[in-house]
Amino acid sequence: MQIAEQLGMLKAAEGDPAQLALLAVDFAYPALPEVERISLKETLKAVAIPHWCDQKILAALLQIPASEAAERLLLLYKLNVVELFPARGLTAINVHETTRLVLRQEMRQKQSEYFCELSMHAASFFSASCHENSLHTASLIEWSYHLLAAYPELWMRHRGAARWLRRDPENRRALASILEELERCEMLPQNILAEIHLRLSRLELDEALMEVRVVDLDLPFSSTKRRA
Repeated sequence: MQIAEQLGMLKAAEGDPAQLALLAVDFAYPALPEVERISLKETLKAVAIPHWCDQKILAALLQIPASEAAERLLLLYKLNVVELFPARGLTAINVHETTRLVLRQEMRQKQSEYFCELSMHAASFFSASCHENSLHTASLIEWSYHLLAAYPELWMRHRGAARWLRRDPENRRALASILEELERCEMLPQNILAEIHLRLSRLELDEALMEVRVVDLDLPFSSTKRRA
């Protein structure tokens, strides 16, 4: 690929953040045939669906063999919009946050069915991984994130989601962080967002009332005895 061709691509992108992000593939691998660069761009878009990605996640997202997923990850390492994410394993990567959100929004707006398909593949992967490793809470957070992005009504009706929220205040704080991102990217209907915030408020109130009851029981004289 000649410099003139690269400049032409930049001009054709017309400043579109998503298209500029995908050009990272063309600039990193100018010698690759166009069909392979297109395939790698689709891989980059898929990797932008989760907060982080490794060989197993990519294989689940694209429904491809693990060996092929590993080969594609190796190619992605060279892109300037991708970085290693050692907190989730030696081969794990993540797309830079700004780029990741731009690519997600692009897919949500222009390839909504594909976006939902990838999100459901991700949700299924993290749902299964909840029972397989020690990252139970992290997997549940990711499961919620992807299901809310694709089919929020399903998440609202899921009993597992309700149990997870009741289990630990940290889970509710994690959900609040998820909601903040999805709201900022306009990926949740306002009625769903309002209903989830209402549920969170009720859970916080219930927990506060429970703490008050426990404190009252621990007092040397209960309120009933004082009135007597």
